[in-house]
Amino acid sequence: MTLDRRRRRASRKQELSLAKLASGRAQPGSGCVPGCKGDVRVVDKWRIEAKFTTKRKYPLRLDDLLKIEEECSGLEKPVFVVEFKNASNLSQGFKFAVVPLTKEKALCSTDRRGYTLHLPELITALQGKEEGSPLLTLAFVTYGKSFAVFYLDHWEEMVRGDADQDK
Repeated sequence: MTLDRRRRRASRKQELSLAKLASGRAQPGSGCVPGCKGDVRVVDKWRIEAKFTTKRKYPLRLDDLLKIEEECSGLEKPVFVVEFKNASNLSQGFKFAVVPLTKEKALCSTDRRGYTLHLPELITALQGKEEGSPLLTLAFVTYGKSFAVFYLDHWEEMVRGDADQDK
């Protein structure tokens, strides 16, 4: 199987896994169909964009974060998921969710339009963190946007908490 085909299959598997986790559905064509943007959607709750890398760092770009934010409709909140996968077999790895901040103050700031997420730093930050607390908060100062980075297992607690509030 070619590398490109393996990557497409791994990407689709990631989307289906996130859809199941969020009790939503994977978007047709991985979000390329008009009116069905994003990779995963939970109507009036979440619009999720999923990315993965086999490297130990991921260049998080403000444009990507703003794109998923603009694709949200109604009460949906944007979520940008980055997964660091094993390069040899594209198996599951560490997953992190990036969500917009509204009231909290970001601890890390940049004037650039991007920020590089480094896996070793995120793993170090993960040690000793309480569930539901962000590993990193960052602000794109010039653009007035702030985001929080959560370990996906901790973000799952947030998703479950939202579901419990709806009952």
